Amino acid sequence: MKTLIDKVLSLENEAERILDDARREAKKIDADADAQIAQLRADGEAVLQRRIQEYRNAAEQKHQDEVAKARAALAQELERVKQVPDSVLVEQAAKAVGAGRFVAHQRQLVLHQRVVDQVDIGAGLGVYGCHGRGYR
Repeated sequence: MKTLIDKVLSLENEAERILDDARREAKKIDADADAQIAQLRADGEAVLQRRIQEYRNAAEQKHQDEVAKARAALAQELERVKQVPDSVLVEQAAKAVGAGRFVAHQRQLVLHQRVVDQVDIGAGLGVYGCHGRGYR
């Protein structure tokens, strides 16, 4: 009987040893997986940063090209303005200032004319005042 108990104990010890080996192997596999995940994340982050930098560089170059184009167009337009004679500029400025005064003056005349017309109509009907209060 003793041999049977010794065999059972021996099997239990061997099973415990196999379980300990499996636990150590599982921890090693888990640590390797964590390391691979960290490496993949780092690689992905590096690729992302590289792509972002490439986009920034391309956007900056495009912006600089557009600014250079706009500055060239501005310089060309300024040259065209410089070629306009001063007499034309003075004449156009005078027209612009005069037109503004004329429009305001015309409005004043129309307003004044309406007031006069209302008073004349009221006087013709025998009405006193501009609101038609009272009769003669």
